Amino acid sequence: MLDAPTPAPEDLHAARDRATVPEAGVARRPRRGADELAWRARLGALAGAIAGAATTGVVVGFGLREGSALRPFASLGRHVLAMEAAHTGARRALATGAGLLLHLLVMLAWGVLFGLAAARWRGWRRWAAAVVIGALAFAVDHLASPEVLRLSDAPGVSALQRATLYVVLALALVLGMRVALSSSRPE
Repeated sequence: MLDAPTPAPEDLHAARDRATVPEAGVARRPRRGADELAWRARLGALAGAIAGAATTGVVVGFGLREGSALRPFASLGRHVLAMEAAHTGARRALATGAGLLLHLLVMLAWGVLFGLAAARWRGWRRWAAAVVIGALAFAVDHLASPEVLRLSDAPGVSALQRATLYVVLALALVLGMRVALSSSRPE
């Protein structure tokens, strides 16, 4: 029994861009209006979740360097919840959870923005959009956020490590969008 010939990769990309050939294994994507924006936001949220996981790893590395992996999240959570640093046990866990949750929500927001801007782009345009989002995140973090809410300003963090956080954000957004697009295809 012979299977149908596998289409060349460029044929799949063209079909995906036209969104007209679902039988080729490519999901139909909305083209206009609210459906298009919702689709892009969903892809961006998935990319943001992946970026959140990647940047969480970077921040945990910052904390490990200082002796406690979750210290940056605990510090952020204490500031958000207006808690004193002397708390231990359940209150420290609450502060750590709040800091981690805030970090992930911010990464989701950057991912949604990236998805709205670059979900249909490929190649260098998507990479350029990720670099712009990373630079925008850096600018917002350092110019608009209060100093106590900056994870990249954890004690003992060098300028190179700060830059690493935003480079990882940009890389993870691009890779996350790739995963999001591949998961939007029917199986």
